[in-house]
Amino acid sequence: NINSPVTTNIRNLAEENNVLVFPNPAGNDLTISYQLENPAPLQIEVIDVLGKTILSQTIDQVTTTEATSKLNISTLAEGVYFLKLKQQHSIIYNTKFIKQR
Repeated sequence: NINSPVTTNIRNLAEENNVLVFPNPAGNDLTISYQLENPAPLQIEVIDVLGKTILSQTIDQVTTTEATSKLNISTLAEGVYFLKLKQQHSIIYNTKFIKQR
């Protein structure tokens, strides 16, 4: 039946993990502010519109207190990119941003 309700398990990952990414649009640096529930290492990936990982950075010293990381994106061409944060092979945050000069 096409009118049957569908249940999804979609959560607001930004609110759960207290993640803030700015500025957007970004110039040479992207700032990621976070307070994570899990102190495991944090993997940051920048992905282009074709799905290719362009930048990858791992932060090993993650605490559950608030922290801020700067990601140098000066080598990226202008355009739209996706930012993915992962811990223990699970995506904890995913957003898009615009790179400008």
